Amino acid sequence: MENEKEELTATRAPNSATLEDIVVPALCWSPLAEGLEGTVGEAEELVELLVWLVGAATTLWLALWADVDETSMNIATRRRAKRKAFDNRNMLLNASTALLSPKILLVPYEPHHVLTYNSWMQDEEIREATASERLTLGQEYQMQRSWRNDADKLTFILCLPPATTRDLFTNPEATIIAQQDDAPQQMIGDINLFLSEDSDSEYGCGSECMHTGKRRLVGELEVMIARKEYQEQGFGRAAVLLFLWYIVMRKDEVVAAYEGQESVLTYMSVKIHQGNERSIGLFRSLGFKKKLETPNYFGEFELVLKDLDVVRMFGLLKTYGLEGCKGLPYEYK
Repeated sequence: MENEKEELTATRAPNSATLEDIVVPALCWSPLAEGLEGTVGEAEELVELLVWLVGAATTLWLALWADVDETSMNIATRRRAKRKAFDNRNMLLNASTALLSPKILLVPYEPHHVLTYNSWMQDEEIREATASERLTLGQEYQMQRSWRNDADKLTFILCLPPATTRDLFTNPEATIIAQQDDAPQQMIGDINLFLSEDSDSEYGCGSECMHTGKRRLVGELEVMIARKEYQEQGFGRAAVLLFLWYIVMRKDEVVAAYEGQESVLTYMSVKIHQGNERSIGLFRSLGFKKKLETPNYFGEFELVLKDLDVVRMFGLLKTYGLEGCKGLPYEYK
């Protein structure tokens, strides 16, 4: 028994005092140990007793609080670690991957892109077209971290393809160099995916939803060609096709463990202002269809794509001369 006590004492944290550690020594000198005959009615003795009781209770509370606080901190640490692991497993999926087609390059949204991106968003026409608010540079950096780390988001910066694109397709060791292949003069826009629960029973996921217990998700797309000199030149279509190719090819990974629950992607969606006929035409050319023939309260049409088939996606890439899409390592030198 004594050995067991020694082991317990050795493993106990210095601040993890027990009720026995505090109360028993205190009772040795307290008025209770000496007896209170004839003193209970005396104010001085009563005050002394109350002061001692308050002190003992406070000491005990502090000791117990230390244990509880330490335990709470451990729980919080575990939760943060679990959340970090979850985030890393989700939309950090593209943290070191670039996508290349003969027409366009997609790279992960990094801090060195923020200054250029923020300058684009000072344009009132762009903000209106994207339903965005003007942000300070500090707020833009916060938004960048959100888009890069949140489990329900996936984003790429759109860039002109490198001059060495032909070599990148043929060289098995090829990489995209951060801050070189995506320097500010190469950047032309961005494309995003936002995952949310599918609450519209009319747009089901067909046979895939036969897998019971899976949460149904819808992926909302946003694309922007910010630099006016590159608008209406096919870069928007090229970006959407390359992005859809990536999502369809890695669909299970994109939705993996969404908010801790197995999920399935039901369809893709895009919301476009009714006056933006150019964008509506772009998405309709890729098979998106209007959900309703009338715009919503915000004057937007929602277009959806339910057919997330790999063969169909390769057919679209061939139709628009974008065969040979490739994922490449994205690295800093």
